[in-house]
Parts: sequence; structure tokens; C-alpha cells
Amino acid sequence: MSLGTMTSDLLPTKAEIHRLGNDILDWSARNPRPMPWNNLSDPYQIWVAEVILQQTRVAQGTSYFSSFIEKFPDVYSLARSEEEEVMVAWEGLGYYSRARNLHQAANYVVRDCGGQLPNNFQDLMKLKGVGPYTAAAIASFAFGEPVGVVDGNVKRVISRIFGIDEPIDESSVHRRIQSVVNETVQYFSSPDFNQGIMNFGALQCVPMNPDCSRCPFQDFCAAYLEGRVAELPVRKKAVKKKEKAMHFGLYVSDGKIAMHRNLSSNIWKGLYLFPSLFMDMEENSLGKNQPALIEVTPLLLTHLKLRIHFYHVNEYPAHWTENEEIIMIKSKNLDNFALPRPLRLFLKNNSCKLGLK
Repeated sequence: MSLGTMTSDLLPTKAEIHRLGNDILDWSARNPRPMPWNNLSDPYQIWVAEVILQQTRVAQGTSYFSSFIEKFPDVYSLARSEEEEVMVAWEGLGYYSRARNLHQAANYVVRDCGGQLPNNFQDLMKLKGVGPYTAAAIASFAFGEPVGVVDGNVKRVISRIFGIDEPIDESSVHRRIQSVVNETVQYFSSPDFNQGIMNFGALQCVPMNPDCSRCPFQDFCAAYLEGRVAELPVRKKAVKKKEKAMHFGLYVSDGKIAMHRNLSSNIWKGLYLFPSLFMDMEENSLGKNQPALIEVTPLLLTHLKLRIHFYHVNEYPAHWTENEEIIMIKSKNLDNFALPRPLRLFLKNNSCKLGLK
């Protein structure tokens, strides 16, 4: 039996939907994937887990989830905390707007929802930072609502099984895949199927060189039958990453270091940074009298190639006096301020050299 190629205006038949659901649940039962949030029943903890997983791999997110829940065990403790506390707890996870949104949404839940997380997709969408994927995940895993959860793994699985040869990052294709999963969870347990198909994509139907010989779908997977597993899913051509250089000055005096909170909408908004030493200057145009360069750290972000330059300055730069946001922070207090991971690692490796210990 082959599911064939799914056209833009047709869903699979009921028999095909049942085959998809049954095989995913059967595979999932035989291939459990232990994670700390697998058996969660607390909607708050499921919410936190899903926000962490929006832009973070499971392996990295596990320890952060545990420490975050230990510090903020419920929505009330999160809501009454200061934003800076939340940012410090989030440090290292990146995409810090997630932490700010989580904090704002917690205040909304306490203030307007009686401390109870909304129990359905539509109302969850009202929370700051919660989009269709996260709302579907919470609605399904916390409340059992029959709504499909579609992430990159799910898109890959469905596009291969149904032979979808259009870019999966097209909104029309996403809607088609969403419709397939939405239809499937009308007949099968929403939490079990959603988690099962995501795990199937993460462990079995992997991006590169999947082991199709052990796949339950090989007798009707369009990609396998047509020899197109390596070609699917199709994606739009990646946009070339922009390049940017950042030049930080490190001024230390009496065991204190100059820093300021980044309030702009640029990289690392809301975090504490070293003040900029050079304004609007390219790496090769700093002149002969530049201060001592300590280190250059290349960093690859989602949309940007970043090179971070750290310079040791012996005198407080004159142009810093105009920035009222610059403060001197004692080295022993640095853990109370949220810093980008590269800056935190730099301080850890260079604190003695800078005279901070």
C-alpha cells in the first residue's frame, strides 16, 4: 500500500490516517524516549518545557529546565520575581526574548486568569510569546486537546511519507501538514501521537541517512519507494548570513568592571554587556593606537556571523562618560547580572588577567 503524493487540496483517506496513527503509536511504544517532562501533568511545567524547547535542543534544555523549575516552581513564584532574576536563570539558553515573554505571561496568568494556565489552544495563544506551535503543544500535552503539534521533525516525517516536494517552510505546505496531524489526533490520543511522531522524526526518520530498513512505513512511504529520501524534505534556499563585528572595552578598577544593560532592540536585548569601545568601525580600520586586543571570539547565530573583540583599556574612555547606563560592578556580584554566554565565558577564562580575582 502506498500513500502516494498528497496534493494541496486533498487529505489522506481515513484508512491512511489510521495506518499513520497506528504505526506511530506502535513504534513509540517500542522506542521510548526518556525526557524529564515526559510524564508531566502540571500545565505550568509543560509550558516552561515547551518554551525552552522552542529554540533549544533537548540535550541542552534538560538541565536548564530542572534548574528553572527549582527556582520558579509555579506561576506565582515566576510572576513575583524580578525580570533580572529570570534573565539570570535563562542565561546560556539564548533567544532571551523567551524569558522576558515568559515572565510577562506569568504576570498575565496570575493577574487575569486566577493563576490557572488557559486550557485550550485559542486562549493559550493570548499569552505573550506563545505562538501556534507552543499553544498546540501545551493544549495537547497538558489538557489532551485534539490539536496537532507540528515541529521540524513532524514536517520531515509527513513530507517523506506523502512525497511532498514543495518547501516545507512555505506557509501553505505547513498548513497541509498541520491538517494531516490535526485529522490524525481526532482518532488517536493527542498527547501520545504528537509526542510519538516528534520522537519518530528525532530518532528514526532523521535528516541524514535514516535507517529505512527498520522503518514501519517503508512499504508505503513515497520518499522510500521513489528513492527520494535524501531529497526530502525540500527547503527554501538559505539566506546568506550577515556578518557583524562587536568591539568591547574592558575597564577594571578596584575589582570592579564597567558594564551596561543593553536596552536596544539589537543582539542580547536586556542583558548586561561591556561598553562598546569603537563605534561603527570595521575590524581592520581601528588604527595603530588601538588598545590591547585580548581575544576575538567568532560566534554563529541563527541569522548572523558575529566576531566579538575584547580589548583591555587602562583608562576610562572619554566617550563612555556620556553613557549614564554604564555602571561599575564588583566581580563577586557578577553572577547576579544576566550576561550573554560568550561574555560570561570570557570573564571566567580571563578574570585573573583582568584583575578581577
